Amino acid sequence: VTFVLREKRHRRLQRQRNDLVCRMTVSPKQAAIGGNLSVPQLSGDDLRIELEPGEVTDGYEKVVEGHGMTIRGGTGKGNLRIQFRVRRLHFLTDLLHKFM
Repeated sequence: VTFVLREKRHRRLQRQRNDLVCRMTVSPKQAAIGGNLSVPQLSGDDLRIELEPGEVTDGYEKVVEGHGMTIRGGTGKGNLRIQFRVRRLHFLTDLLHKFM
């Protein structure tokens, strides 16, 4: 008997080996003042994460240990890697270009 397994795509999470990667977009205000953030899990639950004021910048990656995929042949888990993008304020960008 042969079983063929295929991974089903998740709308918010991507697998990279034993890690799960989640890309999140935050506002400049959220990046500046921090606060709580809900990150989806494969189970359907949300993981609540505390962000410190000024912790998040565009391209920042936060690693949450032990919230990734179960390691094959073991009992441990990979990590959840949250990759942040800070939303740009287009009206400020346009204003700056106007005066340059």
